[in-house]
Amino acid sequence: MLLPAPKVSYIRERIATEDMDFFDVDWLYPSNNSRLAQVSVPLLVLQHGLEGSSNSAYIRRLADYFCQRGYRVAAVNFRGCSGENNKRNYSYHAGFYSDLKALVEREHAADPAVKISVIGISLGGSCLLALAEHIQPQKIYRYGLISVPFDLDVGLQNIEQGSNKIYNHYFTYQVKKSYLKKYSTFQYKDLLPVTPTELDNISSLRDFSDKITAPLNGYS
Repeated sequence: MLLPAPKVSYIRERIATEDMDFFDVDWLYPSNNSRLAQVSVPLLVLQHGLEGSSNSAYIRRLADYFCQRGYRVAAVNFRGCSGENNKRNYSYHAGFYSDLKALVEREHAADPAVKISVIGISLGGSCLLALAEHIQPQKIYRYGLISVPFDLDVGLQNIEQGSNKIYNHYFTYQVKKSYLKKYSTFQYKDLLPVTPTELDNISSLRDFSDKITAPLNGYS
């Protein structure tokens, strides 16, 4: 895992959502054929973790590995994680499955016989578990979970202790940076729960979740 991740030549697709937003999917194909020529090729959907993207090293490694073995690969970017802010005041959270569901159902409708496997890493795995409760079983052939926080409360407790604090500081910094990026360009700032000044007082993932993620997604 210390070796450089492979360079991959994605083809980006922007998918419009029912709530007037969008998310980006980066496709990788086992040959230079067009997408339409490969509908029946097995499909692997990858969902990255907190503040990652399709360009994260672990996603590129998985995409390259499975593409070399004959899979079409769809690396899904959470909203706001593909290099461009999404349009809504909210973006994603540990139970956010609607975009993943939309992609899987579209691909299944295009060819009900295609085998669709999905791998979720970390927070992406949490979203995949949420999806499993809201999709017909026959639409996903195989599930893969890597480093998934099955109990979010316990996970937040653990990340605040001992040497794990370094991850808490790192991810808190990343989510705050993303929030500031959105705040700087978002037209309807009154729909965002905290100002940049108030954001300075947030010092943990738990605090960010309570003060920003939860209210933005109707959980408080």
